[in-house]
Amino acid sequence: MSAHTLFVAPLIRAPAYAGADCANCPSRQSCLPQGLDEAGAGRLAAIIPERRRVLRGASLYRTGDSLRNVYAVRLGHFKTERIDFSGTRRVTGFHASGDLLGTDAIGADQHTCSAEALEDSEVCVIPFQPLQELFGAEPALRRRFHRIMSGAIIRDQISMSLLGTMPAEQRLAAFFVNQSAFYEARGYSPNSFQLRMTREDIASYLGLAIESVSRMLLRLKNKAWLEVERRSVVIVEMAMLKALARGERAAPMAGADAPHWSPLSEAAAARAAPPAFDVPAAARLRWSGATPAATPSRRA
Repeated sequence: MSAHTLFVAPLIRAPAYAGADCANCPSRQSCLPQGLDEAGAGRLAAIIPERRRVLRGASLYRTGDSLRNVYAVRLGHFKTERIDFSGTRRVTGFHASGDLLGTDAIGADQHTCSAEALEDSEVCVIPFQPLQELFGAEPALRRRFHRIMSGAIIRDQISMSLLGTMPAEQRLAAFFVNQSAFYEARGYSPNSFQLRMTREDIASYLGLAIESVSRMLLRLKNKAWLEVERRSVVIVEMAMLKALARGERAAPMAGADAPHWSPLSEAAAARAAPPAFDVPAAARLRWSGATPAATPSRRA
């Protein structure tokens, strides 16, 4: 099946579990309760009626569904996608634990994209109307929600810049750099992770052909910048990838006679141009359809 073939994932109801425990959730520091005291986290948990399992390949919601809930990802990974004006399916983002899904429906009271589980996952179902009412009693929760929305706007702006101005090799480098930053911010190794999305999904997100993604991955592997084994990725030359993501290399990724790309020093790079992706961790691109390696190394 083509990466851009229209496919509607089944809406499968998996088992649900009563309630939530925001105060003791392992994703609390990257999720909606971040910054709340114990009482505030308890009040948020009280409006969450269920934790819902979403099986791999199933939809959490679909384009056109009415706004009823927003969803905090507790476990697993999702992709969001929409159909563009030409009828082509486009992946618009990858999401992992701590991310908030469903906010796309707030403006028009219906979802403008769909969300599909990349693996068996679990979300906390947060009814939107009770959440709005809770904002009045919990200003810290309202501020946190606004920050999440602001981060989504920033990610959309960067994504448009990515697809509109960057050459293909820069897009792919930025993809890996931002996944690395996502896990580093959560205390995991920034250099080793396992992808949960397919190469077709990556190509769709970056606006590239799957063949182009495969060729560029092979090129990076042959240059010993990355080690890629199926969906396992190890970044070997982080400085090289970061420089490429900042647009500091003009050489093409394909072709045996491509000139060698020598990196700029960090100081020179900082003077020449600010990093294109140097934004606060909470607002970084959530190209997060990846998990840490099976035995992630926590920073001391």
